[in-house]
Amino acid sequence: MVLQLAAGHGQIEALTKEIGRLAELVAKGNEQITGLMAIAMRNKRGERKSPAKPPESPPSLDDEARVAFVDRPAAPDLPQKKQPERVNGSKTVMMRNL
Repeated sequence: MVLQLAAGHGQIEALTKEIGRLAELVAKGNEQITGLMAIAMRNKRGERKSPAKPPESPPSLDDEARVAFVDRPAAPDLPQKKQPERVNGSKTVMMRNL
């Protein structure tokens, strides 16, 4: 019985050391991930600051196309929009002076 307890304590000590080693590995991995995330965030910020591409110039028109654009027919007038009637289903209640 004493031998079994001693063997059990030995296994517990070995497992405790292994858990400690694995916890250190996890901590190192977390530090590496934190560093990589900081680098990624810096790179992402740099992309936003990059200069925007200038817009392309519009195509040039010859005289005939320019005159056709200026002399184009005017757009028709749009009809006035009607405001939809509010259907409430109840009568308006007048507030009394109390």
